[in-house]
Amino acid sequence: MILLGTAFPALMYFVSQIGRWANNKAHEKKEGLDLPTILYLRSFNTDGKNDVEAEPSPFSPLAAFVSYKFGTSHEVDLANQLTNFAHLITIGNPTEDFPEMGFKRIYCKDIDWKEKVKELIISSDVIIYRPNLTDSLFWELDQVIDQNAMPKLVIWNLAGDEHKEYLRKAIYNAFRRKINELYKILLPEYNNKNRYIFFNDNGEIDSTHYIRFERKPDKSVRIFK
Repeated sequence: MILLGTAFPALMYFVSQIGRWANNKAHEKKEGLDLPTILYLRSFNTDGKNDVEAEPSPFSPLAAFVSYKFGTSHEVDLANQLTNFAHLITIGNPTEDFPEMGFKRIYCKDIDWKEKVKELIISSDVIIYRPNLTDSLFWELDQVIDQNAMPKLVIWNLAGDEHKEYLRKAIYNAFRRKINELYKILLPEYNNKNRYIFFNDNGEIDSTHYIRFERKPDKSVRIFK
């Protein structure tokens, strides 16, 4: 038992490093391709979350690993829709054990992350923003507005990191009230059948607007439905 207790953390660390390597390799295959870049801004608390509420278990780390690697998280589902059309990037949680096989992680020190986020907001073609009520996420929205990047912003209304729909709705409504107070932006009411909120070239909400990604010179695809 003592040997198992010693070996299990080492095994999990080894597996986590394989996960980071595999995630990076998947994205490296697309390097050099002329594709737009999508930046994903979210709370680290949402990482690995899906619509299934896991029961506490001694094997939770293993369950988390399986969840991250086999596409059951919201982020992985989103990445699967986008990966053929764009480079996918996000800031990585430096404390995470099992990075998801979703967006490519960019890791930076605590003192550097804000400058890196500013840089990525400017350079990215599309910004997907998943609402939550953390100070860091509101700071990131500040930067999007300051950089006049609203036309490339997509708010993904899968708010918070909760499994239950009524809790997500409550978090979205709280977020909606706060950004109306801060920025005089009135988001539409919560609608779980219309996940994405777009802005036109004037930075105003536009329900008819969507983002196209060019696949061929004569074809484009609407990826946000």
